[in-house]
Amino acid sequence: MASKVRNSARIAMLHVGMQGFRTFAGNKVRTEMALRLLQALKGRADLVVFPAGYLLVKNEMDASDLLEPLFQSAKDNKLSVILGVDEPKSNVLVWGTWAQIHRITMNHCMPCYAYAYSRQTQSYFVWRQRTMTTHQALSRYSSDPLAAMERSFIVNDKCIEVWICGECYDPRVRDATYARSPDAVLILGHYTMPRFVRTLKALARATQLTILQTDHRSNPGGLFNAAANHKVLSHRNVGFRAERRNVWVEGAFFGI
Repeated sequence: MASKVRNSARIAMLHVGMQGFRTFAGNKVRTEMALRLLQALKGRADLVVFPAGYLLVKNEMDASDLLEPLFQSAKDNKLSVILGVDEPKSNVLVWGTWAQIHRITMNHCMPCYAYAYSRQTQSYFVWRQRTMTTHQALSRYSSDPLAAMERSFIVNDKCIEVWICGECYDPRVRDATYARSPDAVLILGHYTMPRFVRTLKALARATQLTILQTDHRSNPGGLFNAAANHKVLSHRNVGFRAERRNVWVEGAFFGI
């Protein structure tokens, strides 16, 4: 009796330049770039992963008009897709005073989201970022049930969980995810930081999960980082490049 062959999933992880990041003016060219990439990656990938904060919207409801053509393109090109969408208050998390940041996070209103479409289940998903630091996790800025909630979607029979940026520092999120043993975890980072790589190394030591990271970068040519089998796998193997009106994108393919 022949053994059942498990499907594999090919994931296109993207690095994106900082041009237009967290600006309304940058949405047009970034949307054009996303549509171009989704068309170009037809038949080359099963899932395309954009970083956190790829687009900026006034509020969650306004995101639908911006995302509708992207999700339709994903459907037309037989792809699953996930991308990060921020609200303007996300800039306060970077440039604001401690008091301003505290007001946002204590109200459990992190202004950062991930939107996803699964081609296999023809389902749409939206998740709000729960925490951004270990301190917020330990101080219960989000509830324990929320931190433990499964945030996953299916690509080629693979269960893929999603962490938005600083959620990777929340031990409650990590422990709950480890217990579920998904086929892969995606970290949608906003922009690259040295501590991300250190965290990835710690995550690799703690689990055998496959963890893939995407983010914004100041310059092209950076390392693509992933963790698998207790090791961090960093490489410069760029699978594709694209540029449109000073917005550049580099991508690498990972199989799970």
